[in-house]
Amino acid sequence: VERRTLALLDHPGIERVLDEGVTEDGRPWFAAEWVERARGLTVFGSALPLDERVRLFVNVCEAVAHAHVRGIIHRDLKPSNILVDTKGQVKVIDFGIARATEQRLTESSMVTLAGQGLGTPEYMSPEQASGHGADADTRSDIYSLGAILFELLTGQPPLRREHWEKGGLQEALRCVREEAPERPSALNRALSGELEWILLKAMEKDPARRYETAAALGRDLASWLDGSTVLAAPPSRRYQLRCLLRRHRTAAIGIAAVLVSLLIGLAGTTTMFFHARDQEQEAKRHASRGDQLTAESLFENEQRVRAMIHLARAIRTDPSNHTAAERLLAEMAWADFPRRASPPIDMDGFIREADFSASGERLAVLCHDPTF
Repeated sequence: VERRTLALLDHPGIERVLDEGVTEDGRPWFAAEWVERARGLTVFGSALPLDERVRLFVNVCEAVAHAHVRGIIHRDLKPSNILVDTKGQVKVIDFGIARATEQRLTESSMVTLAGQGLGTPEYMSPEQASGHGADADTRSDIYSLGAILFELLTGQPPLRREHWEKGGLQEALRCVREEAPERPSALNRALSGELEWILLKAMEKDPARRYETAAALGRDLASWLDGSTVLAAPPSRRYQLRCLLRRHRTAAIGIAAVLVSLLIGLAGTTTMFFHARDQEQEAKRHASRGDQLTAESLFENEQRVRAMIHLARAIRTDPSNHTAAERLLAEMAWADFPRRASPPIDMDGFIREADFSASGERLAVLCHDPTF
């Protein structure tokens, strides 16, 4: 079955069959290409940065997609069945339990495979674990690809063997069918976001919710690499904007720099404005205080008219000078000013209506009257 399967495939990411035949005693044999210094995918990828691991796995998806297009499902994809040579080229091997979706490889293979849960539990799809392995389609391999990618990026498979060691094979199959894998971001924070969405979509228990093809999974991983929107992501505007900025990083940095410069300039101008305003107000308070002190000195020398003029100027300069306002109001109440004002002022009514806390503003208006 394996040699006939491999004979249908011609892809640099899939082990090539070079020859096949039968020995003198009737044993079939085949010769396949030698993968120089081959290492398993997860072993090779453990030393790579995150983006390089993803880039390596895109090649795996392309190889599996090639097999699917030719009607071949691997059915036992796992890290040890994906080798990497010294040049970093992946090689998918061991199609020994693969089935053809468009043709029978042998009559016996279909009978042998029917109704069996084929594969390795850590990477087996739920439909294979349900005993419907013969009916599994290409999405079964996609689940296995998701499980392999999970281990490649987190360092452990989504379902660990210790979960079912005591329960045996039946407990293992139940875990595959029912147990949800741990969230990838809980094992590696760098996977939070798009990569976690991709992994969880590939490993959906329901085949209809997974990627339709291995090529689609590979494209989503490639989109993550270049900062584009991924199919597995929720369609939020915030996420799409983030992807847009990531794709156009240089332009975004330039725009951000201009905006920061404008904000810094605006902040500087605003600060200077408020500083100048504060200085002006402080100067007015200082001048008002000077007039108030001068008025106090004039009152001591019995120069009441000149003193009241200084108080009025103090209020005009700084309407918040309540001390000057209260003193001027008191002097106006006792002096002859109300009667001589034009028109005459009803001081009793003015005092009753005046709020001494606001009398500075009222007197400031009054002190602008030229008749004062």
